[in-house]
Amino acid sequence: MVTIGLWLYADVLPTAVAATVLLAASSEAGKGQVPPHRSIDAAGYVLLALAAVGLLLRRHAPTAMLMLESLLVGGYLAAGYPHGPVFLTVAVAAYTVGLRLEPRASVVAAGVATSLLVTGSAVAVASDYADGGWTYVFTLTATVVVVGVPALIGALLRKARQAAALADEEATRRRIDQERLRMAREVHDVVGHSLSVISLQAGVALHVLDRRPEQAQVSLEAIRRTSVEALEELRATLALTRAERTPLTGLDRLPGLLTEVRLVGLPVETVVEGNLAALPAEVDLAAFRVVQESLTNVLRHAGRSRVHVELRLTAGQLTVDVTDTPEPSDVPAPLDASAGHPAPSDALDQSGHRRSGHRRSGHGLAGLRERAAELGGSVSAGPRPGGGWQVRAVLPTVTTALSGVTV
Repeated sequence: MVTIGLWLYADVLPTAVAATVLLAASSEAGKGQVPPHRSIDAAGYVLLALAAVGLLLRRHAPTAMLMLESLLVGGYLAAGYPHGPVFLTVAVAAYTVGLRLEPRASVVAAGVATSLLVTGSAVAVASDYADGGWTYVFTLTATVVVVGVPALIGALLRKARQAAALADEEATRRRIDQERLRMAREVHDVVGHSLSVISLQAGVALHVLDRRPEQAQVSLEAIRRTSVEALEELRATLALTRAERTPLTGLDRLPGLLTEVRLVGLPVETVVEGNLAALPAEVDLAAFRVVQESLTNVLRHAGRSRVHVELRLTAGQLTVDVTDTPEPSDVPAPLDASAGHPAPSDALDQSGHRRSGHRRSGHGLAGLRERAAELGGSVSAGPRPGGGWQVRAVLPTVTTALSGVTV
């Protein structure tokens, strides 16, 4: 029933309206052309009605419709009937062909249709139903325009639609790529940091297992807690990424992050200036990821060092600075205040000191730069003149800075 209703609405109703207008308007338009043309008789009205009925093929067989209309209108002209709205059926058919067919096929079809109409006009001139000379030249020009211009308009519209479809497809592909990149970035940040902490805690457990099993137990508990938190955050990140929303994490998790890295023997001090609770969700997440990735890189690559984290909120932007400062080699490895264990074994040299690592720019820093760029900000990273490493992120925000506190 739906298909029949669509056919009646899209095909039959427009055709009935076109037939009514065509029959009425042709009769009125032909009054001033007789003679030399002949009056529209029953046969003429039949040709007009058939030309209107041919419009039923518009959505299903455009080439056949153009050929049928050209034959009917060509025969109408050859019979000496006056010119009039009948040419509109050919124009509609030519436009449809240009819109539906490839350019080469539409040019061929338009050429054949023009030839049929020109032949009909030539027969009318030979039968003294139409004037020759410049009048015939004008008729030929009008015939070419009636067929060629609608076909050209249809072809241009077809090309514009194809270009728009390609642009939409490319935009969709870019959105998919950006979503994949965003998901990969979130997973990298979550998994990379957690695995680094787990690896270091496992090193601690192996290092003290024989001599101080109670400290190994603390490290194993830290591994379990870090694993559970990482799995929960990973599930939340994947679920919310599918919904195209911001993952439920941010600077509210900063105390837990600091606890994790302090437990593996990395001393960190943090200074916060401003009301960070008022940050937009995207900026809040980006700032947390900057701190998280920076601390992860210190754990992976730095030697014995202390870390200073500063978050400064001023009018219009949030600045995040993470700086690690090397400690003298004669200073003992830092101990965790609660557990009292040294740095993990996979970061220790033979004397029990933390190894110095070669800092490199990997996927994490590249992800931070991409994340900041999406917000209109920037991330810079590099060695400090006096030793150590600094990561600075500048993230735009409309939040206004308030007071300063030290954590």
